[in-house]
Amino acid sequence: MQPHSMAVQTLAAYAWGFHRLPNIRSARIKISFRKHDGHQRVLYYEMVVTELTEENIVVRIIRQKGGINCQIKIERNSSEEGTRTTAEHSQQHVSGLKELSKIRKYIIEEGTHRNSLAYRDFSARKLTPDRKRWEFKSEMITDDKKNYRYLTYTAVIESVSLG
Repeated sequence: MQPHSMAVQTLAAYAWGFHRLPNIRSARIKISFRKHDGHQRVLYYEMVVTELTEENIVVRIIRQKGGINCQIKIERNSSEEGTRTTAEHSQQHVSGLKELSKIRKYIIEEGTHRNSLAYRDFSARKLTPDRKRWEFKSEMITDDKKNYRYLTYTAVIESVSLG
């Protein structure tokens, strides 16, 4: 799973986990992970929420220091916890990259990718009671393009602005 996708999934799980939907306008999320070669990476993402309902979240997201703007829409079948969600990238990925998963208050499960040559399955679990810190496991293709291996990422909501 691409790091900017994790940022939006984290924000959706955070927002949809409240009994009453918060009026989130923007957020900043930090993603950290160790690549296959052992190199530690830390990325920061700025997000502007353009739509937030019980069934949809639409976010414009950009990585600080050299990122490309992307809009991601996550739709879910109903407002019931654990319902199937579809995340679709509409600007950065010409191929129509999609991620399917089930978002719950404390876990993101059964994650799969559509139209991706680099990523397959993913899942996540919350690390803190306030749902601002998550650990993702994502299956990514190896450099030789012959196998997949899991990478572990940490997503942290550093700030949320309410409107």
